[in-house]
Amino acid sequence: MKKFITLLLFFISFWGTAQDSTEKISISFSDATLKQVISDIENKSPYRFFFLEEWLPERRISGSFKEKGVDKILEELSLIHISEPMRPY
Repeated sequence: MKKFITLLLFFISFWGTAQDSTEKISISFSDATLKQVISDIENKSPYRFFFLEEWLPERRISGSFKEKGVDKILEELSLIHISEPMRPY
C-alpha cells in the first residue's frame, strides 16, 4: 500500500506541468475493486497509472462523483492526501 500511495503521489506531483489539472470527470462505481476504479478513471481521463497489482489492497470501493477532478476523486476515496504547501509568515 505504501508503494502504491508513493507512486500515486509521484504522478500527481507532475500533473500541473504535464496535464490540464482542471479536467473534470463524472464516474460512479459500486463494490468495485481498486483496479476496476483505476481502470475507469483511465478510460474517462487522459491520466495513466502504473502499478503492480500486488501493491493494491484487496478492498471494495463504492462512490459517485460528478464533474470532479481526478485528484479530488482519489483524495475523497482516501487513496491519496494532497496538502497545501506551507507558506512562511
